[in-house]
Amino acid sequence: MKTRILPLLVLTLVTSVVHAADQDRAAHLEARLKETAEASPTAARMMLELIEIYEADEKLFGIIRTAGKFSRAQTEHPERPRVMARLIEGYAMTGRHSDVITTGRQFREMFSGHALMLEVRRHMATTYERTSRPLQAARELG
Repeated sequence: MKTRILPLLVLTLVTSVVHAADQDRAAHLEARLKETAEASPTAARMMLELIEIYEADEKLFGIIRTAGKFSRAQTEHPERPRVMARLIEGYAMTGRHSDVITTGRQFREMFSGHALMLEVRRHMATTYERTSRPLQAARELG
């Protein structure tokens, strides 16, 4: 019995230490980001790192907040389509239907040929279905 408990305790301890380190790093990055121009390359790096931390910790509202900032401020950044797709996914997971549609339409206008377009259209179609608009859902998938 002792041999089974010890590895579980070690795993739990390591996981909690890593989680605490991620929280500290996120708090540090958030504080530095407030002192940095959001359109700067430095801010872009900080926001991308924050998004990674929030994704690893499954912090949807942190992802939404940071991805939204990134999307608005980093208009020429090559990671913008990927970040916008994560933003749309976050909106979908939190039931923010109008934000899914609005941001999805923006994505479609800006990145119509992008590889993530199908994923974005699926989120839009699901949102249309959930809001009782089956014709719009069919158009997104068709």
